[in-house]
Amino acid sequence: MKSFTKEEVSQHNKEGDLWIVVDNKVYDLSKFQNMHPGGAGILATVGGCDATEEFYELHRKQVLDRYQHFVVGTLAGKSARKEEPIFSKIPFGEQSYLQGWKNPYYNDHHVEFQKRLRIFLQKEIYPTLSKLEQSGRHPKKLYKRIGDAGLWPLRIGFHNSHGRNILGMDGDKFDAFHEKICHEEFARMALPGAVDGITAGNLIGTQPILNFAKEPHRTKITEEIFAGTKSVVLCITEPYVGSDVANLRCTAVKSKCGKFYIVNGLKKWITNGTFADYFTTAVRTGPKGMKGVSMLLVPKGPGVTTKKMTTSYSRAAGTALVCYDNAKVPVEYLLGKENRGFQVIVRNFNHERWMIVNQVLGLARTVVEECFRWANQRRVFGKNLLAQPVIRNKLSHMCSELESVSAWQDSITAQLNWMTLDQEAKYLAGPIALLKLRATTVCEKICGEAIQIFGGRAVTKQGMGGVVERARAACKIFSVYGGSEEIMGDLGIRQAMKSIDKNAKL
Repeated sequence: MKSFTKEEVSQHNKEGDLWIVVDNKVYDLSKFQNMHPGGAGILATVGGCDATEEFYELHRKQVLDRYQHFVVGTLAGKSARKEEPIFSKIPFGEQSYLQGWKNPYYNDHHVEFQKRLRIFLQKEIYPTLSKLEQSGRHPKKLYKRIGDAGLWPLRIGFHNSHGRNILGMDGDKFDAFHEKICHEEFARMALPGAVDGITAGNLIGTQPILNFAKEPHRTKITEEIFAGTKSVVLCITEPYVGSDVANLRCTAVKSKCGKFYIVNGLKKWITNGTFADYFTTAVRTGPKGMKGVSMLLVPKGPGVTTKKMTTSYSRAAGTALVCYDNAKVPVEYLLGKENRGFQVIVRNFNHERWMIVNQVLGLARTVVEECFRWANQRRVFGKNLLAQPVIRNKLSHMCSELESVSAWQDSITAQLNWMTLDQEAKYLAGPIALLKLRATTVCEKICGEAIQIFGGRAVTKQGMGGVVERARAACKIFSVYGGSEEIMGDLGIRQAMKSIDKNAKL
């Protein structure tokens, strides 16, 4: 590539002949000047100059990827911008074990997996997913790509990884921390709606099938999901009930021949419902209350329709209203026992809430990293934002709260490696509920402070503040998913009350 001196570049500074330098590359923008979104005048002010500082005041570095065809050479004496390392060196931009600290929970196998996963997501998933975040289109082809990498079994539950090849690594060596890393890495892409659009349904809809479906349906359907050729969603919430599952109204009545359930009713706010092939559905098969609830696996077919719902945080999540109108479902698709569906639902909650915490932490950590980068880059009153005590104060609270929740999550994740499922149900339901309450509260606070740091950029979907805008729109959703903050707090204390000595008094 040809090298130019500053003097040579400076000669190209007029309309129809305009060059600029960004980092060490020389761009010939003569034909682009009048197409520049900010107007030709903006470019005219930096024509023939090194515009690196001005560029990064207005744009993310990824913008340059679209304009490499304008590069005509390099600037003599100026070195290229350093390539970003796989793991960030930004303070608190990664968990401590990736920034030089010793951590008893993570080993070299975890780090190698995280490295491979991040590269895979950046190269194979993010380019397509970032476009889907804006368009809201169906990301079906990505299901198969994730399946080919062996990631579906891990994300649905690390126990499913054994005997499988996951990104070229032996699944027998995977544990709960590998799964935790996987959830966080998907969230770190900061495309919460699109990530939900390709993962949320499978992550919470498959566990009931694995734990309670009858053979051969259990193996057939789960292997389809693991391969990425089929998808499933969890259908509990209705227009009438949310957390009050015991009062749901969707019914399943046995046909006269006894071979089918006839399902009628509505499910609402079902993430991925627009895209799903199967619907893990809570239905009423008996009297009012939780003792009349069953879980039924409903295939997409006659009598099952979905209507896409527009939500505030993303068009890409495939959120749907699911309508059952005399849908015929074979009785063999009952999950567990009739009128014992509440046990199926409860068994799923711990994993779902723990998973949500991982997603919240991954997204929040990305926001913190964005804030450090922007505060280091943005100059006001002759200094960058990091020189302002008020900004450092905000960052201090963001980082201290993020790290405390992250440490709590590591502690609970370790228990998943050591406890049986029955022990998890007994000992972890309350702590996980309280952890989710704390994680969503902290994420909302981090996003709130990030808005103050980014200013007006934080409320625009594109450009410098796009990550913060998407995180802000999604963070409140996480406080409702899997049980609202109010329900989580009450559940956590009620679970704790079960172990208190009734004679414990002052």
